[in-house]
Amino acid sequence: MDPFQNHPPVRQKPSGCSTVILILVALGLAGVGGAVAYYAFTHDERLAIVPTAGAAEQQAGTFGTGAVAIDDWNGSTTFECTGAQHVTIAGRTIAATATPALRATGACQLDLVGVTLTAPTAIEATGGSHVSITGGAITGTVTAIDASGGAHVDVVGARITGRVHRGGGAEITGAR
Repeated sequence: MDPFQNHPPVRQKPSGCSTVILILVALGLAGVGGAVAYYAFTHDERLAIVPTAGAAEQQAGTFGTGAVAIDDWNGSTTFECTGAQHVTIAGRTIAATATPALRATGACQLDLVGVTLTAPTAIEATGGSHVSITGGAITGTVTAIDASGGAHVDVVGARITGRVHRGGGAEITGAR
């Protein structure tokens, strides 16, 4: 008879030290998760009327150097979308006095859905930004859309009234 066969497997009981370490690691992970949840809750991780993903300042609800939240923007100042932000404005009617009313620069993605905007210069897009206008109406008493520097502006089903200017490698589709 072989003494090493037909014996139940040997189980080691966890020592008191390893149990304490396991509990400390679990508490540490729970603490980090709680801190992240608290930060997200207290910093109102809202971007725009229709939330989208983006940079930290965007998540705080402020944009550009003017730092105006989209919910509070009334057109008296220029609303800026800069850098790698992705901002969606939906279902708003705004008679703006600022020129331009909306400015998209850098790698900004600005989506206007069902927006009616009237301003001296309604939209300025520069530096590789992408502006998408779906539905609604854009009216510029001086210029409706001013695109330059490799910007892309796509218009689908929106009424554009006013001058449309492209320069510096910009591309505008769907607007006359």
